[in-house]
Amino acid sequence: MKNLLQFLSIIILSFWATSSVGQTKDEVSGTYKLKNGNKIYQALSDKNYEKIVLNEDNTYLLYHAQANFSPVIEQCDLASKGKWTKISNDVIDLVSEDYIIKQDGFKYELKQENKLSQDSIYFDVEFPNDYHPVTMTFNFNYGEWYTTDKLHISLPKNKYLRSDPSIENSINLTLDAIVSGSKIYKSRIMFKIFNETFDTHKNNYFTIKLPYFDQCFFEFEPYDHSFMYIKDKNTLQWQGEEWIKVK
Repeated sequence: MKNLLQFLSIIILSFWATSSVGQTKDEVSGTYKLKNGNKIYQALSDKNYEKIVLNEDNTYLLYHAQANFSPVIEQCDLASKGKWTKISNDVIDLVSEDYIIKQDGFKYELKQENKLSQDSIYFDVEFPNDYHPVTMTFNFNYGEWYTTDKLHISLPKNKYLRSDPSIENSINLTLDAIVSGSKIYKSRIMFKIFNETFDTHKNNYFTIKLPYFDQCFFEFEPYDHSFMYIKDKNTLQWQGEEWIKVK
């Protein structure tokens, strides 16, 4: 009887050990297509994906469905990219690129000049193309705020800036996505561009270039520890949907 119990214990422990190992990283990696996704790009669809690729180097690539309109209109193939980690037998953790490194879209170029009326401060904001559905908010000295969707701005110094010539003025610029009327929105809402101090007595005209703030950067989908569940060796569950491994 004792030997039988020992034998059964060994069988149970062996089964537990085998089941607890789960799939290795190499077995999990691969391409998974959205089972019930759209076959073509649909802007207002929450299933606007074709596939997600889990690479063996622990990077991931999330792809949009294919566009069905003119190639003249920009189409961003990638919805998101970043790192994936298998944190348990049946859970994968996704962390997008913007939580790992600062993306190029936040980079700016600044030109400072002194011209036009000395009673005003001027801003010219330049995007790489016409696609920039954002409002711009300037915060002066952590007190006065000015929000606009205009690219050429003129403001009175006496309202927004300190007049003491020995004190530099702090200017903070953030961009906010215009999402009113959007049924589905998975991208970022706010973009913090800079927080700088300026000698606005020496210069009053500022040209701000955002060379990488394009549609693909604007529409990038952030994932901060989003969990995928491994249903079986060929099926992942994520965002309430099944993703089937391409063999």
